[in-house]
Amino acid sequence: MARTIRALVAPAETTQTKGMTARSTEAVLAQVDVDKLKASIEELRQDMADLFAARDEAGFRLKTVSVGIEISAQGGVTLIGTLTAGAKAAVTLTFERA
Repeated sequence: MARTIRALVAPAETTQTKGMTARSTEAVLAQVDVDKLKASIEELRQDMADLFAARDEAGFRLKTVSVGIEISAQGGVTLIGTLTAGAKAAVTLTFERA
């Protein structure tokens, strides 16, 4: 039996409008598979590490990255604001001298 965790997730229904995915803004309570969620978050972590791995020529290095994610009922994760009409999201980057 799979381990699950209760989480507020994005609703599964989506509609296609002018090339963008429109979703309801209301979250629903669902049982999310812990192993699938863990794998999805690890994949996102690796992708973000690859994206921000480069060192700036001026001697600065990235110290922290903060992102918002949306969890699906299937255990997937999506960066908030991607393909969501009208959504606002921020990625916060903190640099320090190397």
